[in-house]
Amino acid sequence: KNKYPRGRVITSAPELGLILEDKENPYETGRFPFFLFKDLDIPFQFWGEGEVKWLLSPQQQTNDLYNQVIDNAKHTANMQWIIDKNAGIPQGQLTNRPGLIVRKNPGSSVERPNPPGMPQYVSQMIDTLKFDIEVISGVHDVTRGETPAGIQSAAAIVALQEAAQIRIRLKSTLHENTLGLMGTEWLSRIKQYWKFDRLVPEKVDESSLLPKMELQGMEMQTSDIMGGEKPLVGAQPSYNMLEVTQEDQLKHDYIVKVIGSSAMQDSRASMLDQMIRLMQTPAEDGMPCVPREAVLDYLPNTNKRLIMQYFQKLKEEQMQMQQQQQMGNEQAEQLQAVMQQMEQLGQVVGQMQQRTQQDEQAMHEESIQAKGYEQGAQEAEAAQIMGSKQGEMPPELIERLAYLDEESLAQVLAENPELEDYL
Repeated sequence: KNKYPRGRVITSAPELGLILEDKENPYETGRFPFFLFKDLDIPFQFWGEGEVKWLLSPQQQTNDLYNQVIDNAKHTANMQWIIDKNAGIPQGQLTNRPGLIVRKNPGSSVERPNPPGMPQYVSQMIDTLKFDIEVISGVHDVTRGETPAGIQSAAAIVALQEAAQIRIRLKSTLHENTLGLMGTEWLSRIKQYWKFDRLVPEKVDESSLLPKMELQGMEMQTSDIMGGEKPLVGAQPSYNMLEVTQEDQLKHDYIVKVIGSSAMQDSRASMLDQMIRLMQTPAEDGMPCVPREAVLDYLPNTNKRLIMQYFQKLKEEQMQMQQQQQMGNEQAEQLQAVMQQMEQLGQVVGQMQQRTQQDEQAMHEESIQAKGYEQGAQEAEAAQIMGSKQGEMPPELIERLAYLDEESLAQVLAENPELEDYL
């Protein structure tokens, strides 16, 4: 059995060679209160290792090349003068002053040779060292938010960002894990050593400090417009006091996990951007891939309920407008149907009137024809009677007169009184 199952703590004075204290680890978790934020963890070593050690050599070489470029610029901007001894120019009279006039003896030479160009491999070597520094540190142009030249596609940029954050992702993961261990150990210390209840400040949601908003028509406005009292934002505390008790919060064991970073793909800002793109992308049924509520979860310091009430109010008003428009369309359709029925009824009435007129005209024509026929028959009979006054009546005339009614017969006799003798 181990004498110190939770570990051993030794306090010594090395200069005096004395052991001041030798005891068991007093912490219940068995961990020691040391947390190293390592860049890279080296096995079997207490200290970690970072990129500064690896970046030292290429940075020194880059500095040497930069110094050479600067020295070359100084020399090329101030080249030497070549003067004949018999030029007649005193020593120290030639300078780099702009507009300098040089007077020399005839036949002598005063010239300034052209400086040699900087070798091309110097600038190429500087670019190579810069690229090496980017590879070692893991910080590229895309990581710094710069768009690579010649790339315009959003998907290609996202893929480059994902590939460029490989090393940063490892650093961030190590950093978050260390923060989580420190937070877990911190809570365990609180649970072990706090013997009485305490008050801990809790930050108030910023949206709760804003004035109360109400939907007025199609706009969000503060409730004081309706006559209410405007809340005093500055007078409200930005922190509330939360009571931490042994019976409530401190009776549990906690494991703290830290997630999210501004440079990571799973950060809150990155997830918000991804959720916005998913909401703008329609699925097979025409609806967005994610609902609006999921996007609002990634907005910082946002009153989600207020925003959802706003959109719900807009939705209800749109539905009411659609219903009114639909009712108006139905009424217009009904009115149009009634107008069509009235038009059809008018056409039927017109057709009936036209038929009635045609029938009346036909009856009138038939009556005219009947009267003409009757008059013609009477005239023919009278002609026959007048033609045969000396003889007997033809049997056709007798038969014709036999079928006449009393009024017609009286009319015929009144017009032809001579027929009485024959009858």
